[in-house]
Amino acid sequence: MPYTPELNNAGKIINVWNNVIRKKKGCNISSTYIKRIAKKVSIVNPMSISLATCEKERKLAFAAYRKLKNNAITSRKQFIEELARQQSARGNESVSNAIQRINRNEEMRESYRRIKNVTKKPFYGATERVLISNNKKPGEERVTTKKIEIEKALCTENKKKFTAAYSSPFLQEPLITQLKQTATTTTANEILQGTFRANKSLSKATKDYIKILKTPKTILSQGKNNPQCSLQTSIAYWKGKREKTNSSMSNRHIGTYKALTY
Repeated sequence: MPYTPELNNAGKIINVWNNVIRKKKGCNISSTYIKRIAKKVSIVNPMSISLATCEKERKLAFAAYRKLKNNAITSRKQFIEELARQQSARGNESVSNAIQRINRNEEMRESYRRIKNVTKKPFYGATERVLISNNKKPGEERVTTKKIEIEKALCTENKKKFTAAYSSPFLQEPLITQLKQTATTTTANEILQGTFRANKSLSKATKDYIKILKTPKTILSQGKNNPQCSLQTSIAYWKGKREKTNSSMSNRHIGTYKALTY
């Protein structure tokens, strides 16, 4: 799309209303970010406006953008002419020469862009090479592009990464039997209440850590959390979650929950 200051500004206005509407619907958008982008397009305090008005303003912004987009080529030529006049006023170059120079640079830039799009290597997101240990020279590493070696290296690295917590005292005896997988046992309640008597086989560091797990008095004084959750609260929560968030133990993609809010 040919650049013009007006078209660029129209796009920024749409971006402001998009973020304001998402913020009002419960998405996690920084208030400071909204203030910063709103200030750039002279929109004062957009968060104080009602949601219905924001949606109306966004609709008007889209209409203005489409109108400018239809005239983008003509507007670009006018922008170049104005730019040439400004550059001519600052030096000895004539307006016609400035226009020719700017147009020549634009044609060259567009040619380079087309060449890059045709010749650049497509990226499919696959791992093409990894760094592994060199069996022939202990202590050194080498790069491999072989499929079997890449798969083996990735499996080894992932196993090391995702089983790092298996050495935790809570996944060893006797705590693994006392706490189980979900830590909803009597022993778990004793740890939270501070009445748990640790086994002699546990290390001092583990015993000290268990003592720290006692529920603070400030939390106890607040009482139990309300287990009830309204539909509006649930919708606002899931709309604010990013789809890149890891799935739960149910193996359902986070998008499954977000889809229920629409």
